[in-house]
Amino acid sequence: MKQLLIALLISIIIVLFQVGFFPQILFFGVTPNLILVAAFCLIYFGGIRTGFWLAFFGGIFLDVETSGRLGFSSLLLVGLTFVISLIADFLGRNPFIFTLAVFLLTLVFRLISSPDLPFSICLKEAVLSTAFLLVLYYPFKLLRSFFSQKSYIQLKMKY
Repeated sequence: MKQLLIALLISIIIVLFQVGFFPQILFFGVTPNLILVAAFCLIYFGGIRTGFWLAFFGGIFLDVETSGRLGFSSLLLVGLTFVISLIADFLGRNPFIFTLAVFLLTLVFRLISSPDLPFSICLKEAVLSTAFLLVLYYPFKLLRSFFSQKSYIQLKMKY
């Protein structure tokens, strides 16, 4: 229950930053996908359930704020968070592989959610989100003990 409330609070704050603050100061004409980056950071540092909840709530709030199809971003974000958790479980928690996976999955997210955008804009957003991943890496690393959980495979074996 505590992780659910924390994920809800973090997702509200991140969506407010992503929708309210960052469009005012565009970086190379795009804004970073902070929800995806934060969910991936939680997954990387062991907060599997919290990362999924963050992706779910963040997607719902993002759809409400941007007048998108309700639930589409949430479903896509949870799916991509599942993929990154599998990558973290099977390939290990190598920072280089994780950064490359974040770049590619951010690109996939933007190409699926906005197929009418030019590829150059999607590529800029993926690069910017990866740069924000490097900025958010250490704050999430400091919170690692708070979000630490077993991996997806260990959770699956438990049940």
